[in-house]
Amino acid sequence: MRTKDIVPMLFLFILMLISFSGAYVTSIGVVSSTYIIVVIFIAYSFIKGDKVIRFNKNDITHFYYFYIYVFILFILYVYSLFMYAFFNVGNDNFIAQQLKQVQILFISTIIFSIISRKVVVGLNVKKIAVVFFYFIIFLSIFNITQIINPTFKNWVISFSAYSLSAHWSVFAIEHLRGIGLQGLSLWDTAVGYSLLLFGVAGFLNEKGNKGTVLFVFSFFLLFFLTVISGRTGLIILIVFFIIILICYKRYFLLISIVTSLILILILSYNINDEIRKTIDFGFELFINIGKGKLQTGSTNDLFDNMLFVPHMNDYIFGDNIYIGDGGADIIAGAKDSDSSFIINYKAYGILGLFFTSLLTWINYKVIINITSLASHKIKGSRIFKLITLLLVVFLYIKAPVYISALLFKVMIILYACINTHNNCDENLGS
Repeated sequence: MRTKDIVPMLFLFILMLISFSGAYVTSIGVVSSTYIIVVIFIAYSFIKGDKVIRFNKNDITHFYYFYIYVFILFILYVYSLFMYAFFNVGNDNFIAQQLKQVQILFISTIIFSIISRKVVVGLNVKKIAVVFFYFIIFLSIFNITQIINPTFKNWVISFSAYSLSAHWSVFAIEHLRGIGLQGLSLWDTAVGYSLLLFGVAGFLNEKGNKGTVLFVFSFFLLFFLTVISGRTGLIILIVFFIIILICYKRYFLLISIVTSLILILILSYNINDEIRKTIDFGFELFINIGKGKLQTGSTNDLFDNMLFVPHMNDYIFGDNIYIGDGGADIIAGAKDSDSSFIINYKAYGILGLFFTSLLTWINYKVIINITSLASHKIKGSRIFKLITLLLVVFLYIKAPVYISALLFKVMIILYACINTHNNCDENLGS
């Protein structure tokens, strides 16, 4: 490995660390990962000189999907502000919430995209995969330490922003999912973990068995991380893993891994109650399919409580209030929902449905392009495109995807890794 590659590889690791981090309570107040991004940008600029500060149009055009994404959210914010200022529809809490969200994503897009591209521009797919590999190992060790050491787990939670909320603080302490760099792993953490699979997919392009072993080992670690974090991410991980191996025609490997996983789960099921509960929770969908039922507690809750036509004062222009994240506006007395489409329809009316559909499409295009890290064969597969579209649509139906800064930053890093100095369908040197 060349000495000059060490600095960009180290900073790529730090950028991924920031992506899965959140806001932390310190002696100087709450410090967001957004501030840390600025500090990292300054530090890297100092080390590399004006090479980082100076950027060309390719640094912008490469991430145009992300700029369009943020611009759409800005349009919705302006629309919301207009409705509140001129027609007294909505409340100032929702206005402030949108402004904060747009600011975070804008800073993430401008600075995070530029520094991510500058960091990876000289790295090939193998070096990128190595960094992702070590980062996945780090995440696994960090999470396992939290599981086996409650004192460490509670210490991390005490520093996280979740400690400022009595509800989330108690939830994080009492539940297995109170782990991870943010002190609590939710649906977006699990989905973020699943996307890291594309970061290590470059190993499959190496000759010999070493690359395959590293890829499979990474999958097992990500499998563990998604099981303890969220079922949505687990399903996405399994689907992407199967598609990648099929596109590489590794059928025997796929069958071997699936068989091994089933045996491991069966043998682990009766070790203790905690493992049994985790397996029951993580694999509820597959267990129910075996019983002839295509459902889980989450999907039942989704269809019974989260998907509904909200009561609205204005079905065309919306009521300009936020009913997501379990925090329905008390003044409006609105029923809450986790669905991006329901939330934005209640807030912005018909305009909300249109722009949410557009955000969904952009997210789909971003993920399709990210798959080229594994192979252009995957990116060009019609079946994969259809499956990915269905997964992304389901994700937006199920969760408020557009408010997740974690997912946004993970996708920016992966997007920065494509179209640099790599060719994912060639054997990669050291």
